Amino acid sequence: MGRMPADHLTDGEWYQLATEFPDGNSAVRLGLRLELLRSEGALKDWWFMRKAPGWRLRLRGADIAAVHRAFEELMVARWWPTIYEPETFAFGGSDGMGIVHELFCADSRGVLDYLRQEDPGIGRRELSLLLINALLQAAGLDWFERGDVFARVAAIRPSAYDSRMDELATDIRFFLLVRIQPPAAFAAPWFAAFETAGRLLGEAAAAGRLERGLRAILTHVLIFHWNRFGLSATTQGILAHAAKTAILPRD
Repeated sequence: MGRMPADHLTDGEWYQLATEFPDGNSAVRLGLRLELLRSEGALKDWWFMRKAPGWRLRLRGADIAAVHRAFEELMVARWWPTIYEPETFAFGGSDGMGIVHELFCADSRGVLDYLRQEDPGIGRRELSLLLINALLQAAGLDWFERGDVFARVAAIRPSAYDSRMDELATDIRFFLLVRIQPPAAFAAPWFAAFETAGRLLGEAAAAGRLERGLRAILTHVLIFHWNRFGLSATTQGILAHAAKTAILPRD
């Protein structure tokens, strides 16, 4: 079995590949193949971020020869190893990073499950708001604390002007107030993962095990999720500003 070169491993288990795909369908097919490798024991887990020209793919406990064979069979355009540098401080230290890694793996599977649905029954922006709200509520944040998380995101994304901002805020307020439940069966494990991560982060914060504020950590989780879901920085800014306006209306 092929294993990763030691100098490309992070924390003794994570291996990173930069990838370039000929088309979007190739990325979805790769996700299916990685799940097959996981079921066969050739891969413990995996997650991705979108970064031009393709993905940054993080693999845990991988048989790298099996992964490379999958890339070749799926005709991935290019792939090459790079060094994975976890944003451990941004996610509150080793405890927070461990919780977030588990969420990122589940979120990656959820995003690709969504993209495989012929008719998911809900738009990606609306679904992401439901997932984020599940995360923030499970973390123990009250209504205004949730507004603060969205305000933090809005502050680091492009200035969001939209003539329909008040209308958007009203629409988004509905998704932030509805009872948390998966809108479709395929999304049930996805929601469970967001709720579990929120609860564990909230418990870690309460116990003093995080090295950064809970809302600061959740802000980064939200940005990483929107990246995986394929929302542009401009769209992220509009959504975050509208959600902030819905929760923290202007005087």
